[in-house]
Amino acid sequence: MHMMPVSQGSRLVKWSDAIRDDFLNSNAIALGRKAPGDSSLEMTIKVQAQCITSLCDKVDGLTNRLMTLEATIASMDASA
Repeated sequence: MHMMPVSQGSRLVKWSDAIRDDFLNSNAIALGRKAPGDSSLEMTIKVQAQCITSLCDKVDGLTNRLMTLEATIASMDASA
């Protein structure tokens, strides 16, 4: 089984942060252009932001689990 080095796990965390930041920055522009009283755009963006944040949190969680598993395997190899 191929193990991902810790540096790649760190890249996943950076990737999820970049996705979240890009989304929020691009939609901040859209919110600035919305018509007065247009709450549907704001609500849509908030729902999308929650979904993306949830996805990014899951990627971060999986990355942390992978790094923990990698460290456990490394310590098992060292003690063998």
